[in-house]
Amino acid sequence: MPAYPIQRQDRLLSKLKAQSGKRQHRRRVTRLTNGHSKKIENHVHMVALYTAWYNFARINSSVRMSPAMAARVTDRLWDVDEIVKLIEDWEAVQ
Repeated sequence: MPAYPIQRQDRLLSKLKAQSGKRQHRRRVTRLTNGHSKKIENHVHMVALYTAWYNFARINSSVRMSPAMAARVTDRLWDVDEIVKLIEDWEAVQ
């Protein structure tokens, strides 16, 4: 009998583990937002900050670089201070 069913089960198990990690990540975001202000504007700002940090300042363990670096949007890892400065500069223009 070929080893195909075993390999298929291993792939399926790794996919389930990956989905479990994503599910836990979503739960964490939900838990963090529940403790914050109920104003939609503040929630939108928090999600924008989190998205900027996730894509530009956090190293993804599978590709060992930020998602923005992997997509070739930027060639370096950003610091949180740079994201804050970007926001402050944007607010000054508004």
